[in-house]
Amino acid sequence: GGQPDLTLQQVTEAAKLTHAHNFIVKLFNGYETVLTGQSDSLDVGQRFRLSLARAIARNPALLIIEEPDGTLDEDTKTLLADAYDRICRERTVIFLPRRMSTIRRTDQIVVLHEGKVAAIGPHSRLVTQSPVYRHWEYVNFNEYRHD
Repeated sequence: GGQPDLTLQQVTEAAKLTHAHNFIVKLFNGYETVLTGQSDSLDVGQRFRLSLARAIARNPALLIIEEPDGTLDEDTKTLLADAYDRICRERTVIFLPRRMSTIRRTDQIVVLHEGKVAAIGPHSRLVTQSPVYRHWEYVNFNEYRHD
């Protein structure tokens, strides 16, 4: 179910903002396509950009974005970088990131550890001054780490 009080123009503008418009218009029924989540052929990146468009259509002052677990191709990463630049203007965005590029684009990182704020600051400072953050970064992003 969509949101019936939104106009097609509002929905289309949100889809263009998140780079979802081009694949939506190629769907069998375009913007009228019913997506079940099981039988549709959207990839992780398309599904994520569509969810961003749904959130942005309401023009929220605060947006919480949880990035998907799945692997994103380079084109999708580029589209998301541009979409994030557009989405983050004029609003507060809280990211629950899965990608280092997203972490580096933020103004402030809040590190939660055992239910408490362990550190606050930009990536460049936290990676040198916060043992908790440095450990988290190593565990999640160090390509040379052995499991």
